[in-house]
Amino acid sequence: MSNPIDPQNNPQQNYGNQPNYDANGQSQAPYGQGSQAPYGQPGQDVYGQQAQGGFGQPGGAPYQGMTMENKKALPALICSFLGLLCGILSIVGIVLGVIAQKEIRESNGMQTGAEKAKLAIIVGAVVTILNLGIGIWVATQG
Repeated sequence: MSNPIDPQNNPQQNYGNQPNYDANGQSQAPYGQGSQAPYGQPGQDVYGQQAQGGFGQPGGAPYQGMTMENKKALPALICSFLGLLCGILSIVGIVLGVIAQKEIRESNGMQTGAEKAKLAIIVGAVVTILNLGIGIWVATQG
């Protein structure tokens, strides 16, 4: 079988700085000559550009314009309503609602759920007052 690079099948001699070729005809730098890894440097794609985060910016922040609901707003509302069954949960709902409102305010518009957090605080306060009123009424009746 003939060699497509050297049809006369002469032994190939490496003169000077001629590149080495692999079986696919791709140029390879000699060993130890500062060749770059085929997958680039960490944080760069194969074209040498800075890699972007897959589902958001590096650090886990969502893309600009995307918002997400605060993860404490809904549990705060649920705890406030469950305070009707167990009084301490209404206080937990108030605390979670205040924390959620603070996180939403500090997120600069990246988090939603301020209405749920506010409702949790209101419902929790009303349920706490009702529980205290019922507790006082029961205590004076007996």
